[in-house]
Amino acid sequence: MFLIIILVVLIVPLLFIDFYRKGLRQKEILFLSKMEVDDNDELVYKEKSINHFNEESDVEYESLKDGYILMYFESENDISIKELNAFFSKRAVRMVRGVYQRTIDRNVIFSILADNDEQLFDSPVVGSEKKLIIVMNYKKVSSLGYNVKDYYEEMMSGIDSLNKIFNGVILNENGIRLTKKDRQKYLSAIVS
Repeated sequence: MFLIIILVVLIVPLLFIDFYRKGLRQKEILFLSKMEVDDNDELVYKEKSINHFNEESDVEYESLKDGYILMYFESENDISIKELNAFFSKRAVRMVRGVYQRTIDRNVIFSILADNDEQLFDSPVVGSEKKLIIVMNYKKVSSLGYNVKDYYEEMMSGIDSLNKIFNGVILNENGIRLTKKDRQKYLSAIVS
């Protein structure tokens, strides 16, 4: 009798533990299957939205119509202002009142702004930024008698170097990754 009681006392808790573990496994299986369904739905949604952008070959460029080339640069990591100063100083781009500018005879060719509320860099020596805005008023540059195509290519070369050095992505004015088609659209707007 004593042996049976000891076996019952040992077996009953083990059965409860086993049932509890089975219940946890069932919850995990339900959670994983729900997550898999949600991920599939999200992938289908993303795929549809990606196809939507691919199918829409004529993306609107509102700023381009107004005479501005507008692009964004987003880095994976924060870029210190000292690194930006060193990078831009090699390309004749200087910080003036919180904005990096490429100027010739006090005429602004293109500007690089911080992508924050003020669109200004806080300090010319301290701080860091992760996102930048690149702007060129090509109509103004053209009206001043400068060769816009040359300065556009200089700007793009600098942005490509920025992208390579600081590991980021260049986006067009609509926030979509800049493509060769975008570059051609900008170039054709400048030349025409």
